Amino acid sequence: MRTTQHGRAVGSVLGNPQPDPTTLLGTIRRAHVLLQFGDLETQFGIQTEPLAVFEWQRGSSCILRTFSHEVDAERYLLILGRPGIVPEPWDDRHVRYTWPDGVELDDAMLNVKWQAEDGAHEMTSSSLRERTNLCLAAWARDVSIEELLARAARN
Repeated sequence: MRTTQHGRAVGSVLGNPQPDPTTLLGTIRRAHVLLQFGDLETQFGIQTEPLAVFEWQRGSSCILRTFSHEVDAERYLLILGRPGIVPEPWDDRHVRYTWPDGVELDDAMLNVKWQAEDGAHEMTSSSLRERTNLCLAAWARDVSIEELLARAARN
């Protein structure tokens, strides 16, 4: 089955067992799912059509965030599973998160955009509860997947 570029490494560090760390033990991965982790009750993963991170709970599924680039979905899933791998970007008063320079935020739509060498990147969500993870993913946008995987393995 198809997975993301770093799917096996991401699945391993998030606790999925071998021989296929892109799939939960005891489950059958649906064709449009590239990577999943969690347990039989609650699962998170990356899907195609649209490229998104989803949450599946007891038979119902919802999209948490959509992405323009697969690597951003991998970063987001790592942060969702291991939030301690990105330092929390509090403001001076420790009241709320700050957003990195060079990131455009549409706060009403929870839509984040930035430019990189490989083009325009975009992450979109309709869930206010995802605001923290969105901010952490924006701060980690220039951190390589390999570095995030190493941080996650140490936690």
